[in-house]
Amino acid sequence: MAALPVLVAILFLGWEATRIPWQNLDGYLPASPGFAALAILGLYGLKSIFFVIPLYALYIVSSILFPPVWAIGITYLGLTIELLIGFWFGRRMGETQIRPRIEKYDFSNWLFTFIEKHAGWSCIVIRFLPLPADVSNMLLAASRISLPSYLMFSLVGFTPKLLSIILAGEAATNAHAGQFSALFTLIIVLEVSPMILIWLRRKYHK
Repeated sequence: MAALPVLVAILFLGWEATRIPWQNLDGYLPASPGFAALAILGLYGLKSIFFVIPLYALYIVSSILFPPVWAIGITYLGLTIELLIGFWFGRRMGETQIRPRIEKYDFSNWLFTFIEKHAGWSCIVIRFLPLPADVSNMLLAASRISLPSYLMFSLVGFTPKLLSIILAGEAATNAHAGQFSALFTLIIVLEVSPMILIWLRRKYHK
């Protein structure tokens, strides 16, 4: 039942994306690419504090404003800023607020143990789950994971969706319908695959 509205929302957003005048977006680009890049990086910093900014929207904006290589580079830099701020908040509040509130649950204790024993793998997997990136950042930081592992493996986990969305935006801007359709299908597969795998695992254990 939960998957149905998610699928409807994805199909609706895809339909809305086909109605955007991608070829005419050049008229909306800022005069200074440097200012645009700084503005996007600032939004990544704000996202770490105000969770309402959608991460995928920042990917799409970067793909529209910049060529692919620059869009990918700026996105990685913005994610690094967001990850560092989230890590700082998670470490600062982990011992006093986050861990005491959720350690009383068996699943939370198991999750913290899993993260601390398998730091790299857990960072990659969590980035595929439908969990807000900002919440994931504080959760991982509260688990006493090391900063280098947290930063490197989180960026690896973000990469598949990041590249797919940026390249899909680039294809839509340049009116490459076939490439956009293939990448959009890949995005949907990446988005729903964790839920399908979790369902299959639970069914297998039952």
